[in-house]
Amino acid sequence: MSGVGGTGTSNATASFEGEVSLSALTQTSDATRAQGFRITADNSHLDDTVLRGRMNNILAPSGLSIHVTDTTGTCDTDATWRMQAAFVVAVVLEGSLDTWLGDRPMTLGAGTEPIGQYWNLTDETPIRRRSKRGAHIRKVIIGVPREWIQTVLKDLADADAPSPDSLTQHRAIGTWRPSRHVQSLAEQLINPTQDLPVMRILSAESKATEIVYEAFRHILDANQRGEQNSDPSLTEAGRAQQIRQYILDNVASPLSLPSIAAAMGMSVGSMQSAFKSTYKLTVGAFIREQRLIAARDWIELDGKRVSEAAYLAGYDNPASFSTAFKRMFGFAPSGCRR
Repeated sequence: MSGVGGTGTSNATASFEGEVSLSALTQTSDATRAQGFRITADNSHLDDTVLRGRMNNILAPSGLSIHVTDTTGTCDTDATWRMQAAFVVAVVLEGSLDTWLGDRPMTLGAGTEPIGQYWNLTDETPIRRRSKRGAHIRKVIIGVPREWIQTVLKDLADADAPSPDSLTQHRAIGTWRPSRHVQSLAEQLINPTQDLPVMRILSAESKATEIVYEAFRHILDANQRGEQNSDPSLTEAGRAQQIRQYILDNVASPLSLPSIAAAMGMSVGSMQSAFKSTYKLTVGAFIREQRLIAARDWIELDGKRVSEAAYLAGYDNPASFSTAFKRMFGFAPSGCRR
């Protein structure tokens, strides 16, 4: 068994493509929060290939650390390092790895199904990761600085809202089902387009930020649901959540306020009041927002024409659709295409 260690540096990026040796792997810690990185491999010398594929690490200006891999192991490896306090978000498109946060075991990934995962480290923590020969893993891991978490917790405190355990407890672990859009962002991070180095970093940072946003949104929504009584239908927030889910399930179908209220067994006024009290926006505004998000996916992921996506989103006038789309996302619908 051979092993090699590293300490990490201040480099902004560290990338590999093709065959990766045991010694070269230590450089992957240079643009992350990994300290004291050490990896061992059975029956391998330091210059032997232990991975094949693509690997990239970026330390973004915002403080996000972005680790991207699309690799296959050529032998069994065992890696250990110390990770600084951070909140970590992962989107694993394929494969799985045995991982330990200190003495707490965790399986990273779900095999052939895409999965979103997150874990919280309030203190420096020893990490161990074990990979088997032939294991193929396609993943994006994003380290979020503790300062970001402290800001979220302060905002929750200012709003008299409870703090989620996922953001406060050491070694808290959670999962969510990543949206098609987040899966697409992860795919783009794994297979980036050619560009100037600074532009690649900015592009990766923007995609990683969107992924982190979805993870945070899942955590905060789940935390809010956890505050409900045993029968969520008895509370205003519980009814608002049912309304929200109904809209999400039927976003591509014709929706009107009376039809939604009828499906919920409520008056339009009661529905609007419950929804706005909980989510701070009207039902109509939420429908428009979700249809624009769906339209982005139809264009970006399904290859639909802008005019077709506009129609499916309920816009008779493509120009009005383009205006609303740009107001929400900051770019025209045609900018969705890679």
